[in-house]
Amino acid sequence: MMKAAMIMEQFYRIGARIKIRDGFSDRRLRIPRRYSIDIAVDRQGEYFDIWCWDHTLGFEAVDVRPEERALLLVIGGREDDQCGYSRQVFLCGYDQGHWFIEQVGSRCRSIEQARACLKPAGMLC
Repeated sequence: MMKAAMIMEQFYRIGARIKIRDGFSDRRLRIPRRYSIDIAVDRQGEYFDIWCWDHTLGFEAVDVRPEERALLLVIGGREDDQCGYSRQVFLCGYDQGHWFIEQVGSRCRSIEQARACLKPAGMLC
């Protein structure tokens, strides 16, 4: 599991701002969750906003491409997690003037694989 400072460094490498917060301090949400990831906006612009309620979760940037302003973020346990919680993989990046997050298949290990997962069926490269 990567520590918050290490994850933040990976997002900074692609030119993104990020806030990682303890979900227990957020009293607005009544539905228990393990984590939340979103794009938020403040006076400085867009940033990745991660709330974490489950401190046993692993967060790891497995593929970071500063030149493409993209990274692949893996959240969760191992694929064989006995608790039934499988890993989730997100492509995070910058496109058409905005930051984005897109969940992709849990088997994706690279940005290329993640982008291929997002293409409509039958679309040629």
